[in-house]
Amino acid sequence: MILLLTGTPGTGKTLVGKVLSDRLGLELLEISDLVRKWKCYLDVEDDTYIVDIECLSKHLKGRDDYILVGHLSHLLELDADWVIVLRTNPKELEERLKSRRYPEDKIRDNLESEALGICSYEAREIYGEKVFEVDTSGKRPEEVVSEILDVIWGRRKGYYGIDYLEEYYGGEGNAPVREDYPTHGPPDLSPHPSSRSHIHGHRI
Repeated sequence: MILLLTGTPGTGKTLVGKVLSDRLGLELLEISDLVRKWKCYLDVEDDTYIVDIECLSKHLKGRDDYILVGHLSHLLELDADWVIVLRTNPKELEERLKSRRYPEDKIRDNLESEALGICSYEAREIYGEKVFEVDTSGKRPEEVVSEILDVIWGRRKGYYGIDYLEEYYGGEGNAPVREDYPTHGPPDLSPHPSSRSHIHGHRI
């Protein structure tokens, strides 16, 4: 089994990944570690790695029984069984990022990304119905993992389309116009000039 665990920074991927790995007996792989181990980066700017997604994909081809954790994991085109997108209420996410001492501009960028559901949209574009979301707001990692396992083991259907726009912008009418991402509800999955055409140059 191959699981990809993605989501905006601060949504709980690392903690959830560790618990999920223990429950399923799968190897836990973190993109940030693999980038350094396999030198899958194009450049380093201000202590930030510009990740070579294609390099990571090549190293992981043919491998099985692992959970890949990282906010870029959904951009790797692998033979994944499930892609799990962790979502968090922007107000709670803001507190988490502040506790990590993220700079204000980085907090703002990540909150907007979460409000717009960018990770979910990108994941659905590549993996389609294999993608489902889990809301981590106010939940312990063990609770989140229980929800994930319910979907994987067929006890319930996964859901998709968590909408935090009104929560973040105070009403959809205040949301900025984005031509390349949907503004609410389940996305239109028709072709568009997406991040896939620039898939090799993402930062961690």
